[in-house]
Amino acid sequence: MQSLRDCQPCATAAGAFGRRPGCCILYLILMLQLSFLSRVAFICNICLLLALVMRYYSFIPSLDLQSTVLVAGLVLSFVINVLVNLAYGVLLVKKRSVGTFVPIWLATINFLFLVFQFYLILAR
Repeated sequence: MQSLRDCQPCATAAGAFGRRPGCCILYLILMLQLSFLSRVAFICNICLLLALVMRYYSFIPSLDLQSTVLVAGLVLSFVINVLVNLAYGVLLVKKRSVGTFVPIWLATINFLFLVFQFYLILAR
């Protein structure tokens, strides 16, 4: 986690780079949200795998839990995973390390699930 001293300078309203009083705090809040959304995307990706397995085997006894897994896996995983990977891409374009805010294994797995999801969409 970055400290306030290590925070990157933010653009001011005039377009020049400088430090605004709340800029670093806003930056840290956004990156904490990225960490949270990355974890949510991972859970939704696991639900996607469970939903694909549930097409053939019904192993969850509760219908409420089944519907939650299906919605999280088949709907939310696509939306959240695209958003999270776009945020990773923005970080990489700005030449900031993704590993500073999110574990590298989590970013890699989320990206691999995104490739798998694009395959599922294009294969049908």
